[in-house]
Formats: sequence, C-alpha cells, structure tokens
Amino acid sequence: MGSFKLDTNDLSSWNGIGLTLYGKDQIESDGSYIATKWFIFFFLPLIPIGSYHVIAGDSRTTALGVSTPYQMVKTKFNTKQALKTYLTGWLIGIGIILIIVWVSYTFYS
Repeated sequence: MGSFKLDTNDLSSWNGIGLTLYGKDQIESDGSYIATKWFIFFFLPLIPIGSYHVIAGDSRTTALGVSTPYQMVKTKFNTKQALKTYLTGWLIGIGIILIIVWVSYTFYS
C-alpha cells in the first residue's frame, strides 16, 4: 500500500476525456472516503483503474479561490462501489440523452 499526494497531472480530463475520481463509499468520521479512479469518455465512467482512500488536507485560500490538497492511498479494489458508480453514471448519461432527444423532437416536429 503506497501513499502519494494527489497530483493534478495524475487526475485530469480534457472535454470529459481522461482520468478522474468518482464515487464516495465508506465515509469516515474525519471526512475521508473510498473513491474509484476511472478512465472517462464524455464524463461517463468506462474503465475503473483502482480504488483509493481519499483524505482531504487543510484548505487554504489563494488568489484564485480555495485550494484543498488531497492524499490518496491505494486500497483493495471496491467492486460494489465501482459497480454502483458505473451504473449511476450511465443511467444519468442515458437519461440526459433521452431528455435531449425528447426536447429536440418536441421543438422540431
């Protein structure tokens, strides 16, 4: 089990394509939680990379706003949390597409 500081180069996406953390499970009293690192395409989770225990550091105010450093500790893959996140992401994605199709159909027919 290794621990490392969250690097903005490690979790980044461009136009919804890249790597990000999704999901919160096993939330502790200190606010830390288990999240899954995903490869995403148009913000939809495609491939789970691994599960991490995410610990928030002390927030500090900068000229650009509030910045909170995070520490991530790789943990055993959390299948239940990853499956729940995958299904939720895709159901929301499909729901948004259906709404767009319905609105387009309503306006243009």
